[in-house]
Amino acid sequence: MNPSGNAGSTPAPSILIGGIKNMKRIVNGKLYDTDTAELVCLSKISLFSERLYRTKKGRYFIYDKFGSVEYIKPLNEDETFEWLSKHNPDKAIELFSERIEEA
Repeated sequence: MNPSGNAGSTPAPSILIGGIKNMKRIVNGKLYDTDTAELVCLSKISLFSERLYRTKKGRYFIYDKFGSVEYIKPLNEDETFEWLSKHNPDKAIELFSERIEEA
């Protein structure tokens, strides 16, 4: 089992490109690649940083980094909405406006 808790993940080499590591992981038969996915949001606190990506097929995943430990964690739409609500409410409104109602 890997750090993301997915037994079906296969590690791949990470390559440093312009200060951001390119990371690829296969999770449940799906390739998640930070180089080909769109960076949606960055959340950074001290040594801990998370980047939310969207693949060309519309799947979301988190690239987590804490010091020298890094991994990819796929998210479903509910998890993505919750993550964005906490880390970037404006982006949550932009991408998930149909889920939000005025208080």
